[in-house]
Amino acid sequence: MVIIYPTEFIWQFRQTFIEEDLPEIVKILEYMIFYMFWGGVYHSPYTVDGHGYFYNFYGYMIILVLLIFEKNG
Repeated sequence: MVIIYPTEFIWQFRQTFIEEDLPEIVKILEYMIFYMFWGGVYHSPYTVDGHGYFYNFYGYMIILVLLIFEKNG
């Protein structure tokens, strides 16, 4: 979860470089986002049903708690 949370900043940096018209840096960030997504690390900052990033983040916390219970069991 510590790795997943900062990935939203990569998306924000990408948006900033799009506005500044720096396509080379945008392309590099898109590659990073793609490989982080397939690696299971990237979390999309887009809202789901009007809820923000932290609403989607609760699912990861629930999984973490359940994995702790499983490990102790």
